[in-house]
Amino acid sequence: MLDFEEPQLASRTASATTVQERMSVEVFERVVVYMVRRCRCYQEGYEGEKRRRGGKTPASDAVIV
Repeated sequence: MLDFEEPQLASRTASATTVQERMSVEVFERVVVYMVRRCRCYQEGYEGEKRRRGGKTPASDAVIV
């Protein structure tokens, strides 16, 4: 699972010198936060579905040949 710590991101924002750099770093941080949350939500949903099906892979992830 991904580990995410806000203080590290905040220090990067503080070290940005220009307004444009600071804004681009803030946008990047928001994207990272969003993606980490999505990954966690997906992983939790996947694991829950797998448990409900008795250890089998959810049908939505099955490979169709």
